[in-house]
Amino acid sequence: MARKDFVYIQDVSVENLRLDTSNARIRTGEDDVDCIHKILKQESQFLTLFKDIVEKGLSTIPVLVEPIGGNEYKVWDGNRRVAALKLINNPRLCHDARVRGVIQEITSDLNLEEFEFIDCLSSYNKDSLVEEVVLRHSGALDGKGQQNWNAFLRTVFLVGRKLPADDKRAAQYLLWAEDNGIVIEDDFPITSVTRLFNKDNIRILGFEVVDDELVLSKNKSKALLAASKLVTEFYTRRVRVEDVFTPEKASGYVVNIAQAAGLLSEEPQQAANINNNSDTVNSVSKPSSSREAPDPPQTTTQEDGVKSPDPQPKPGSQPSRGRGTTKPSWDRNGLFYRKKHGLTVPQDKAKIQTIVNELTRLKVDGQNGTPTAVAVLFRALIELCVDHYNSKNKISKPDEVFHKKVAKVADDLKHRDIIDTELYSVVISRSRDDNGILNVRTLHKYVHSSASHANKQVLNSLWDELGEFLAACLRS
Repeated sequence: MARKDFVYIQDVSVENLRLDTSNARIRTGEDDVDCIHKILKQESQFLTLFKDIVEKGLSTIPVLVEPIGGNEYKVWDGNRRVAALKLINNPRLCHDARVRGVIQEITSDLNLEEFEFIDCLSSYNKDSLVEEVVLRHSGALDGKGQQNWNAFLRTVFLVGRKLPADDKRAAQYLLWAEDNGIVIEDDFPITSVTRLFNKDNIRILGFEVVDDELVLSKNKSKALLAASKLVTEFYTRRVRVEDVFTPEKASGYVVNIAQAAGLLSEEPQQAANINNNSDTVNSVSKPSSSREAPDPPQTTTQEDGVKSPDPQPKPGSQPSRGRGTTKPSWDRNGLFYRKKHGLTVPQDKAKIQTIVNELTRLKVDGQNGTPTAVAVLFRALIELCVDHYNSKNKISKPDEVFHKKVAKVADDLKHRDIIDTELYSVVISRSRDDNGILNVRTLHKYVHSSASHANKQVLNSLWDELGEFLAACLRS
């Protein structure tokens, strides 16, 4: 990179700046409006930046751009800042009415002329642009500055521009999974997964390397089933780097998930026929050899008043499945496995009982599925359970932010030895991590943001992780 490759240009119209549709955080945007929607998935951080720009102006770090003709420029670095400027000038670019109202309130007394033009640092040299972008991402400042790129985002940036990257194969695999409907969060532990991707393991997972790209060579549905299990287990830390640290352990893990998905019985397809496979993530089904798991033991709850001598299962837990079953744990129609929630709701908590009853009836998948309704009720259930514990133990203030109340209750339950270290770690990571797939604030975004949509993978996995925590809140 050379300083001579860049030119400082003044008074560029914000209207002439095009957001980067392949930006590492956006990944697959269509246009400026779609990019803004995806940037707004990190709503709280973006609004922190937005308010800071309104109050203090842009940071002193110039937006980095590439001329693309017609007085227009592609934004290489500074997409969040430019998105904020576009929304200052035109709040209608935000299709979420609630967030748009917040933006309009913040900018109600603003002199918009001050935000119509900005100075930029421009270059035609893509190599220099790449190096500058990578070097810039070294600090977050709680959302006001540029957010730090972890290994996954940095690799996505490099792979998207056909540049060398240490975690290239893992990134290609994860991007394929994401393109087919599997949720990949920004903080995914790609360096741990990289250990899996040697030549033999890539073939076992259903791919071949063709022209330096991963190309599907086996049944798409089965490959997606294996990918879904891999992504869920690594992101939720059920599988950690020490579990795949050696080549032998890594190969053993790959063989296990491939066998569970039915990939080991698949003969590789010819590359020419790969695009003819019409299976999609929405058509993933159990192989014919799988069989239904037995019903878990009946539970004693104040919902139905039925008593049974069988022990009560842990909320969120599932019975062991038959040897032939290949479905991941979250792949079920309802939030509760077999409609058994395992919660003991106090008799005076009628609202909690009502929500539990409704969640028992609702589906998160299929033709009659209502995942958004499940997300709304699930968020209410978490908040009411936490508030119940708070009312008895006075842990946090009633008006405290939702995710902070969750974390404080978890702290107290752990201090009292009511929950173990493993469950405590899960709850803390889900309540304090901004980007986590199981972050309880994700439910809030499902309710209020048009850019975020609930799906059964997230909702069911969240119940599996937090069900026992909610039960502890109700009984303690």
